[in-house]
This record gives sequence, structure tokens and C-alpha cells, in this order.
Amino acid sequence: MTIIQKSTFYLFIMLTTALLFLLIYFFGFSNFHRTEILVIVTFVINIILSLIFLVFSDKTSYSFNKVFWVFNLVFLCTLPLLQFIFNRQPWLGMTGEFSDNIYFYANILILFWFVSYVVARQYIKKVFIDIKRFVRK
Repeated sequence: MTIIQKSTFYLFIMLTTALLFLLIYFFGFSNFHRTEILVIVTFVINIILSLIFLVFSDKTSYSFNKVFWVFNLVFLCTLPLLQFIFNRQPWLGMTGEFSDNIYFYANILILFWFVSYVVARQYIKKVFIDIKRFVRK
């Protein structure tokens, strides 16, 4: 990616985050408690990390890695954020009964999962590169 594309992507992330907070505010969700703000911040951190790794981790147009990040972005970040904001979960009927702590700890676990995946992927890539060098000799 060129510098212009990277700066455009970062601008996109900032505008998307600002738009998300504005939508939350204008739809009447401005009276969040302190723990609810913390939960939303952890959701936004996970969304931004997923977007960054989706765009910058691979040079190919499609791969298992990109599928992994798209899945995480949709099913572990964006949809749970919407369920949290609107207090609706499909498995609990019309309204949810999850506490903010459950969402917060789940987001922290998801964040650790992201870090574990990135570290393991980098380690595996290094091992395969070392194996290829050893086999070629």
C-alpha cells in the first residue's frame, strides 16, 4: 500500500468510529453508564484491529487469513456491538439479560484471541521460512 492509501484507510477508520458514536448518540443512547462506555470502547478496539489486520496483514486478494479477519469483524465485533446497543439477543427472546461485565470480558477474550492468532501466525511463517531455507540447502 502506498502512503496515500494508508492515510486514506486511517481516515476511514477514524470517520467510521466517529460515525458509530454519533449514531449511538442520535438514536437516544446518550445516557450510557460508565461500564457501557467501556464495553463500547472494547468493541471499537476489536473492530479497528480487525480492520487493520484485514487490510494490512496480507498482500493477496483472498486467503484464509482474510477470511478469518472478515469473520471476526462481522460475527465477533460488529453484530455483537449492535446486539449490545439495542439490547437484543436472538437466543434470549425479545430483550437481553447479559450484563455489561459479560460483554466486557468477552471482548477482552476476543482481543487476546486476536493477539494469539497474530503471534502464532508470525511464528508459523518464520518456522516455514526456516524449513524452506533448510530444505533448499
